[in-house]
Amino acid sequence: MFGLSHAAMLSRLNSGPVKETIRRGSGPLALGVLSLFSLCRPAKLSANPPLAAGKEIAVLSVVGFRVPFRSLGTAGRSQMVNSRPAPSAIEMALGNVHTPSLKDVAVALGITTPQMGAQSLGSSEAGMEVVGDLDGDGVPEVVVEWAPPVRPGQEQTAREPKLYMLSWDGNEWQASHLMNVVNPFGLQVLPGSRGAARLVAVVVSEGVTALPYPVIFQFWKHAAQMLWDGRSDSSFYTAYDYGAVQFKAEGGGGFPEMIASGRADPGLLVFPKDPKENGRGFEETTIYRWKDNAYAPVRTEYGQNADYTIYRFIAALHLHEFRAAYALIDPRPFLKTAKPSLKLFRESVEKEWPEFLDDRIFQIPDGSSGSAGHVFTLTLESGARYIYHPSITAGPRYLLTGLQREKKKASEE
Repeated sequence: MFGLSHAAMLSRLNSGPVKETIRRGSGPLALGVLSLFSLCRPAKLSANPPLAAGKEIAVLSVVGFRVPFRSLGTAGRSQMVNSRPAPSAIEMALGNVHTPSLKDVAVALGITTPQMGAQSLGSSEAGMEVVGDLDGDGVPEVVVEWAPPVRPGQEQTAREPKLYMLSWDGNEWQASHLMNVVNPFGLQVLPGSRGAARLVAVVVSEGVTALPYPVIFQFWKHAAQMLWDGRSDSSFYTAYDYGAVQFKAEGGGGFPEMIASGRADPGLLVFPKDPKENGRGFEETTIYRWKDNAYAPVRTEYGQNADYTIYRFIAALHLHEFRAAYALIDPRPFLKTAKPSLKLFRESVEKEWPEFLDDRIFQIPDGSSGSAGHVFTLTLESGARYIYHPSITAGPRYLLTGLQREKKKASEE
């Protein structure tokens, strides 16, 4: 249905759980640790039920061991206390909130009523959106966009807003930092999540063509942890211009299928930047599935229209695949003969349109619309241009029935 495979678009110029390690130490703390491990029975590692074998920290629980804490020594206690991380700005702001009330959270963070709701995130430096009761404890989780107040002498950049997920643990609100807010974004709770571990996606839009990049977080035990970032250099994800990302429960593994779609950028045929101006171009959709702790593409599909036929025709001739190009034409009207053949088609291309067999980049001119005959052009080294006027049948096949070419000198432009 979709013609050439993604591989045929050659023409585009293009862990398991963290293991704990006990290092050699010195002083009373090291002696205490060595004594502890020489006396206790083998430790147990707490099981983590998250969906992915991500970068969880193994929690060590000591069984049947009773030794006064003083055996670790004063120096050891001091080192343990000093190793605790300082509370973040949002943790300090929420430090006095000891109720599950979202209004109390909003007051503590300086978030006003107009900044609370489904459309509040991304519209200012502060906002709050309820994402639902992810853990089933009766208190909904919320995502907030927040920046701490500016302190005297502090630079403005130090208070750029950040995105957090907040969860009530029964005593206080836990805050998980998701990302710094630099670009517009959307928030989705994903279908198909399993048990107590839920998945949340933040889809970030980048650049003038609004390239969508999904970042997947796993929520478990009142904390959100990043599992996969589509913006990473190691990611197999491809973002499409003016695109969208959707998720569909596939019924296996706890991870939904990810569907990325948008306007194709085929390389050999360049379209105007904004498709809203003329409606030219065609859609590309890639299906991704979760494998080896990452989303990987499993198939790519293309929306059929006249521009897709033009692109496939150019791409096939670029690769000298005359049979594939021949399948895209209605032979009799295209070759203007009652006895068309692949041999006659090849000879016609080599004689009349040899530029299609070279490394050429064709363009859809600005202002050209589908009703204008699906015009496309080729700029020559001299500055002159070839202007092509294809004739194409209606869907669903969209076959070329003719191709007229005119030449305009640079002085005529």
